[in-house]
Amino acid sequence: MRKRVSRIMAKKQTMYLETSVISAYFDFWKGNPPQQRYTRQFWKEIVPHHRVYISDICLQELSQAQEEWYRNYLDILRDIEIITATMTVNILARKYVSAGIIPKNKLNDANHLAIASLHRMDFLVSWNQEHIVRPHKIHQVIVFNRSQNIHIPTIVKPSDFL
Repeated sequence: MRKRVSRIMAKKQTMYLETSVISAYFDFWKGNPPQQRYTRQFWKEIVPHHRVYISDICLQELSQAQEEWYRNYLDILRDIEIITATMTVNILARKYVSAGIIPKNKLNDANHLAIASLHRMDFLVSWNQEHIVRPHKIHQVIVFNRSQNIHIPTIVKPSDFL
């Protein structure tokens, strides 16, 4: 008797990686070795089993690093799909700011949330515990997205998968 695999189980879940996950892979500043360890384990054990995306915003943020670091970032991102931020993304990001979910001076954080939401990602993965992966912020995103009938990605840290 052949075992049937449901389509739900066969479909890879999607995840959007916010910039902090990519920079933590190398931890060039040597600021958080445990975070780097978790990130590398996540990259090795979890990433291959998902459809993974970043955005042009991630690339723009990473490009502000030293040239050598930026080349390293691009190397680990070579097989990852890139989403381009659109006007719709920018509008939703500004709504997150207007709603007080994300501070005005952290518009890129709002853009990451908007991309993951509008592109219906299963997961938004981030180490940004100040503006994204914070229980209060996650709750605000859930309430706001629900009120606007917008998809709600599961917002997690890489270590949550391990």
